[in-house]
Amino acid sequence: TISLSSAQTIIENATARNERMTAADQDFIKNLITQARREADAAVTLNPDSFTTFENRANFYKRISNLAPDAYDLSVADYKSAILKNPASPILRARLGVIQRDVKKDYEAAKATLLEAVSLKPNYSEARLELARIYAFLEKKDSALSEYTEAEKSAADRGDLAEAIRKEKTDYESRGLIAIKEVLYSKAENERSQASDIVKSVEDINPENAGPEEKVNVDLNKNQAEASASAHLSLTPTPLS
Repeated sequence: TISLSSAQTIIENATARNERMTAADQDFIKNLITQARREADAAVTLNPDSFTTFENRANFYKRISNLAPDAYDLSVADYKSAILKNPASPILRARLGVIQRDVKKDYEAAKATLLEAVSLKPNYSEARLELARIYAFLEKKDSALSEYTEAEKSAADRGDLAEAIRKEKTDYESRGLIAIKEVLYSKAENERSQASDIVKSVEDINPENAGPEEKVNVDLNKNQAEASASAHLSLTPTPLS
């Protein structure tokens, strides 16, 4: 069998190169999606009271949202289930808000979700940064700049983050929305590259040259799988035009 996080990453890497996918590759991806769905569903069935299992499945659905028409709605539903099981978590709300923005471009829903996150944790600099970006997409420059300022204040003792926020705010002031799109695009590409490195040993597997009994077998331990699911939640690259 293959771990859920590894299946997700293989799917992402293959679909990122979809112009070179053969029919066999496409069948391989479909099979991986089916298997990964089973793994995610089984984890929820085995541990229905854990918010983490719902969050992991939500991340999986998010990552295949360009392949399955129902994936976005399933991802949002699972994040909402995770929040019900861990209602005090601002992190879950921040991650849901990013999905609402990046997958569906539902900026109003994303704004509402992130406002909930910062109401739970006012000094949550990452959530305030994402909220600033959403205000920018909504063409509310004053609100965006205000949130950038609050995000920078909240990150005052985190040098690199504070500097990155300050730079992005300055770029946004001078160049507008294109500056934010470039940041999100760069982040998406970096995360995709990191995810690719995790499973580079299985990237070249092709069902055409596999034996009839051969199966993809990637031995990632639980911690690696969880780290991949959370750290490499890839953003859908935002078109720069």
